[in-house]
Amino acid sequence: MRWWLPLLFCLACSVDRGALGFAPARDAGAADASAMDAAVDAGEDAGPADAGPMDAGPCDGGPPAELVRLGFEDLTLPEGSDLVVSEGALELALQPHRLGVLRVTAFEGVVLDTEDPALADLSGATPTGQAYLHDLDEYYSGVIRGLGLEAGDDQFTLLYEGEIFLEAGPQRLVLDVDDVGVVEIDLDGSVARVVAPGPFEDGVGELEVPRDGWYPIAMTYADEGGPGGLTLRIGPEGAEEVVARRRLRVRPESLGRELFAFVMTTPDGVPWARRLDPRGSDLDFGRDDPGDVGFAGSDLWSARWIGRVRLPAPRATIRVRSDDGHRLWVDGVFVGGGYDPEPMDESYPLSLAEGWHDVILELSEHSLDAFARLTLDDGTAFAPEDMRPRTRFGGDVFAKAATPQQSVGPGSTGSATLPLVLGGTAGPEAVELSAVITATAEPEGISLRIDAPDGREYLFDVDAIGRRVAGTDVWRMRRVLTGDGLPTAVAGGWRFTVQNTGDETVRFERAGVLAHVAADPSPYPVEGVYEAEPLDLGAPRTITGAFADVDLARDAEVVVAVRAAADAAALERATWVTADDAGALPMALRGSVVQLRLTLRGPGWETPRVRSVSVRGTSCP
Repeated sequence: MRWWLPLLFCLACSVDRGALGFAPARDAGAADASAMDAAVDAGEDAGPADAGPMDAGPCDGGPPAELVRLGFEDLTLPEGSDLVVSEGALELALQPHRLGVLRVTAFEGVVLDTEDPALADLSGATPTGQAYLHDLDEYYSGVIRGLGLEAGDDQFTLLYEGEIFLEAGPQRLVLDVDDVGVVEIDLDGSVARVVAPGPFEDGVGELEVPRDGWYPIAMTYADEGGPGGLTLRIGPEGAEEVVARRRLRVRPESLGRELFAFVMTTPDGVPWARRLDPRGSDLDFGRDDPGDVGFAGSDLWSARWIGRVRLPAPRATIRVRSDDGHRLWVDGVFVGGGYDPEPMDESYPLSLAEGWHDVILELSEHSLDAFARLTLDDGTAFAPEDMRPRTRFGGDVFAKAATPQQSVGPGSTGSATLPLVLGGTAGPEAVELSAVITATAEPEGISLRIDAPDGREYLFDVDAIGRRVAGTDVWRMRRVLTGDGLPTAVAGGWRFTVQNTGDETVRFERAGVLAHVAADPSPYPVEGVYEAEPLDLGAPRTITGAFADVDLARDAEVVVAVRAAADAAALERATWVTADDAGALPMALRGSVVQLRLTLRGPGWETPRVRSVSVRGTSCP
């Protein structure tokens, strides 16, 4: 949702428009420019004035007009900042890691020197595929699925890369591989290296960890034939444990999306194979499977692609063509599709801003040809460089959806139950619940009740949490459960009920559940503050107001404060004055130097986006 948020920052003066990304107002005409220049001249002729708060008085300089616009395209923020500039907008910084996994790269044959294995042995070797894997206690009697290795590849080499969380103090590392391997951990510049020389001899090393925190890890092992595998244990001596998922993460610098493949037509439970899919979004498999996932046949399978997709410009719709059925989630909301064994061609109204969005696409293949084409509304597919293999929460995704398509009249209800199946034993860190209704009028008296598998009840008013898709009768609802808000049981039936106590009939279209396992329940900081550099106005001016072009997500806000003074030295002692929700300062400000502070706040799983600040003012000196 875009708002023109009053920012309470208005300048009646000439400014250096190159400073801090200021650019001439896009809508200002020649007449406005002349009026502004005249105001500047009048101000320069005026005598000195006191700086700071003042009583607002009459002014004959005309109504406020846009003078300049503050953009963020050229803004550089320090590394580690809670804010980031994305697609020209200021927003809270998304944590950069895919949690709960390491990136695994496969190579045919034994690439390592079996007498003295080293990571450098892999230099120049050609990989067969990559995947995000998390099990560091795994032995294989055959080929690992999803890494591009063929059934006859009984000799292979795997490389694990990412970061591992360790506690400060002495730690003991035990590496057990079949057949030979080596692990290196960078402890703030001091590299701990442990070699496992053979299948019957563990590699053991003593680590002195300088601090609690994340450390780069790289590990490789080669299988010379027969069963192969790896176990990594770390802990105080005598209490070493297999490294848990919560201790692993990787920066998702690979292109494309993450693919989960299932040997059934509904993608439930533990996937048969997983891999990083470097291809674009227009995929035609013919009568084959998704590729490199080790299926025995080319029919009766399903796949789930998860990732973040970059839109080059605002889009009203996204199109999906598939054979057979598909399901589509965008930014946590199930927007459409079905599990039926029929080809589909659907365009979904979304009204999305430019930039990065979570997109999860599922495909069910029953027989014969299979394809999945995710495109813009004009048919343009997404290139691999416009996709990243992770969602904002960072972990594995398990999903279920329903399309009840029920008319719900006054005094009645409509419902659907979604049987969510999880994989493994770990519980989710976050659950996204979504529903979509159509209503020709404001949905007053319409509520959404959700009963979790453990019987816990969640009740929402649609007019409180619903967001209307611009230009349509579609209302989308999304809530995120984390921490104490999660039910004790997530796997099982989630029952969605639309209750109508209003006067108009609505239609219950869709419902969806996404469970994020080994994820971050707060992928964004809850707050980030940006203080602009002091801006020299050239002469004392009156500050009366300004507006910001903002995408303001629900449960997020932007707070604006301004301070002014006679010079930069006095500005350091000036008091910040905060705008109210209507865009008004409690008092007018006056000074030759001003400074702007923006505070962005969100619930931890959403962020506001500030595109620009339009500075407005009059010719009052």
